Amino acid sequence: MPGPMWAYILAHENAVPLWRSLMGPTKVFRARHSDPDSIRGAYGLTDTRNTTHGSDSPASASREIAFFFPEFDEQRWYEQDEPQLRRGQLYYSAEERVHRVLGPQQAEVQIQGSAGHHCCPCPQQCPEWISSGSRVSSHRSESCCPQCC
Repeated sequence: MPGPMWAYILAHENAVPLWRSLMGPTKVFRARHSDPDSIRGAYGLTDTRNTTHGSDSPASASREIAFFFPEFDEQRWYEQDEPQLRRGQLYYSAEERVHRVLGPQQAEVQIQGSAGHHCCPCPQQCPEWISSGSRVSSHRSESCCPQCC
């Protein structure tokens, strides 16, 4: 029996090509030989059980996001949440397994340093990690969340 399935919305300037690169070729046989360190190369079983899926274009991503997350308002995210994300005003909710944007009062608490977890004190490292496909050893710290570091 297969394990649980998780759906995520990945946010990055080049999310589609970066994620597709990390997944590796769709055909598991090809992935194992041409890109063995990719997700599919390492964990894929067959072409229909290749461990992961990713949209092939931003338009496909919008359709798939609407299907899996009908409550998600993509336009509102781009207008309100995404600018805050770029400023680093977010936290990782381990219970929900998602990044959340800090409210104004939460952001003030984070700045004062009295809050617990905050995400990525050095966010410039995360794009490097995503594009290189390997963790940056100097980046991981207790204040980093497991999803982005």
